Amino acid sequence: MNSKERVLVSLGHQEPDRIPLDYWAVPETTNQLLQHFKLKNRDELLKRLNIDFRYVKPKYRGKKFKEEAGGSLQQNLPDGTYKDIWGVKRRRVNWAKGSYLEVIESPLAEAKTEEEIKNYPWAP
Repeated sequence: MNSKERVLVSLGHQEPDRIPLDYWAVPETTNQLLQHFKLKNRDELLKRLNIDFRYVKPKYRGKKFKEEAGGSLQQNLPDGTYKDIWGVKRRRVNWAKGSYLEVIESPLAEAKTEEEIKNYPWAP
């Protein structure tokens, strides 16, 4: 079973040959893994780790946001946090070898009805 088949079978609520794998890491960890395995780029790393998911990032054409190092479109807020294009609020968390943006507030966390979700302004 290839990655696409594995993911589609899982999404169809059927049992694939194994659980589809995803990969999320801060750039510093990815760079360490690239060096460790002596690989050229992230695609080679994903193949080496048998990662099934791939992400497509279309060109954003809406409201202007600051482009962060990780490639996410962000709005800097006065309290030092960031808000992405979906309204998810994050703060920068530093660790020994780098940093990442941690979710601290979801715009739909308090939604109680389907109507609230339907009325959420999905486009900035």
